Amino acid sequence: MVTAAIVGVPLTNGFVAKWFLYNAALESGQWIVLIIAWLVSTLTAFYMLKATVSVFYGDMPDWLKQHQVKEAPFLMQMGMAVLAILCIIFGLAPQILTQWVIAPGVKALGFSWNLSFTWLGIQTTSNSFYGAAGVAIVVLALVIGWIIYRLMQPGQFHLQVPMSLQVEIRCLQTIRRNS
Repeated sequence: MVTAAIVGVPLTNGFVAKWFLYNAALESGQWIVLIIAWLVSTLTAFYMLKATVSVFYGDMPDWLKQHQVKEAPFLMQMGMAVLAILCIIFGLAPQILTQWVIAPGVKALGFSWNLSFTWLGIQTTSNSFYGAAGVAIVVLALVIGWIIYRLMQPGQFHLQVPMSLQVEIRCLQTIRRNS
């Protein structure tokens, strides 16, 4: 869940935070900032995907096999669960955080706060095109996720072997059979 939030997957707080930054860059005409932010987000997605695949689907290193690896303690798991739930809550309803934490902090620093946000982080005080684009991105992500879910066949993924390695193994088996 944290990886999804860092990458900026819709319905997480990371998507909302990135959308705030992109929206501010668009409204101020800072196209270079927008392009750089998008490139950094894309690179972040790739290295987080690599780390996730390595941790959950890769082989355990030899030096780690020598040690007794245990499950994380219950309280540590609860802490991770609470943070994951907060990632979803603040992704769905960021106005909770902006109204009760950010706006008072901004006003306490002597700045004005005239922004208003609604569900999914859509800014209601900005150009309606950008708000509609945010909603479209969320809907598109949900549709793509549903399509991927529907296309999955039972038994296609295994806990020990990542999908890319399965494809390579199948290719090698096909080559071996044909030769």
